[in-house]
Amino acid sequence: MFVKNETLRLKIQNEFLKKVPDLDKLQQRFYNVNSGKRHGAGLVDCVKIYSLVLNLEKNTELMSTIIMSDSVKDDLLTPF
Repeated sequence: MFVKNETLRLKIQNEFLKKVPDLDKLQQRFYNVNSGKRHGAGLVDCVKIYSLVLNLEKNTELMSTIIMSDSVKDDLLTPF
């Protein structure tokens, strides 16, 4: 689906994937808070997670509308 549809791929990449924070770093910061270590997560890190969740909702809506289009359904059902 993404190989054949360049505009879809670029839209997902530009509108969603570029906004995804480094989840490994965030996980480590939240772990540091939980274990009482220095350099734990702060309010900025919480906002990053919140923004990610909002972007996931938008991306889910976008993907569901794209999948409902007939051309994409054909691409999904056609074997390689």
